[in-house]
Amino acid sequence: EHAVPVKPIDGFLPRFEAARDRVMKAKGRARIGVVGGGAGGVELLLALHHRLMRDVTSAGYDAAGLSFVLVTSSPDLLPTLPAETRGRFAKLMVERGIVVRTNARVTAVHDKAVEIAGGERIGIDEIFWTTRAAAAPWLRETGLALDDKGFVRVGRTLQSASHPYVFAVGDVAAI
Repeated sequence: EHAVPVKPIDGFLPRFEAARDRVMKAKGRARIGVVGGGAGGVELLLALHHRLMRDVTSAGYDAAGLSFVLVTSSPDLLPTLPAETRGRFAKLMVERGIVVRTNARVTAVHDKAVEIAGGERIGIDEIFWTTRAAAAPWLRETGLALDDKGFVRVGRTLQSASHPYVFAVGDVAAI
């Protein structure tokens, strides 16, 4: 109720535009946060930072009124990527003034705040919620070979294990 879900992605643009409108209505004085420290969360936060800083400045407001935070339950940013990559992105976050809260499992979402395990609240005006990829329910109706989580089973060529003329990538595929 108090967060902007990223998925399903096909409805994200109107949800983002509504959040952007609220930020602009507040004259660029807003705390922006993303819950999720994987690739999707990091990519989204960097994109939000770029877009909102530009839009707020273009509207004549002081972009210093924006603050950004990424909250993740993981002990590291981008936990599935190599250490060198994690380090580069951690440095980029610092350079852009983006706060990264690791080991911070969100237990509740409130109006303008998230609560993390232990009871601490982090103030966030616009909360964007990224989650791990989940298989689309419609995949079960396709007749394609799926893994135990419902993703299309593919080989090294990204061809379906059961239908070689079908290729699958991204959030629908399991290699």
